[in-house]
Amino acid sequence: MATALTWRITADRDGLWVTGAWRVRRVEWGAITAVRHSEDVISVGTGKDHPDVELSPTGWAWLERRSGRDPYAVRAADEVGALLLHPELRPAEEAPTARQGTPVGPPLVAVSVLWGAAVLLLL
Repeated sequence: MATALTWRITADRDGLWVTGAWRVRRVEWGAITAVRHSEDVISVGTGKDHPDVELSPTGWAWLERRSGRDPYAVRAADEVGALLLHPELRPAEEAPTARQGTPVGPPLVAVSVLWGAAVLLLL
């Protein structure tokens, strides 16, 4: 659920910052071999040396299609694919720290634990 709401892919001059629920991964442009999307998963292929970087789930594709829109994850995968094929479209600068993404899984767990403790204390 945390990934579905807060996933992010940020491109800069050196590569991609891929933010999931638990971590932020850096993928250099030279390591990317393909970008694929299937249902609610975006996969950034990095060749045989490294495992693919995957974001899952990336929202609710069925709900977006039902409301008459293209799923945002499909558009994002297409945009990253265009950047991969056409290097002249890539940003010229490095992404600032604020745009690189922050995983929300750890704070979400902390808030859940605090909420659970508060409920137990009130009972």
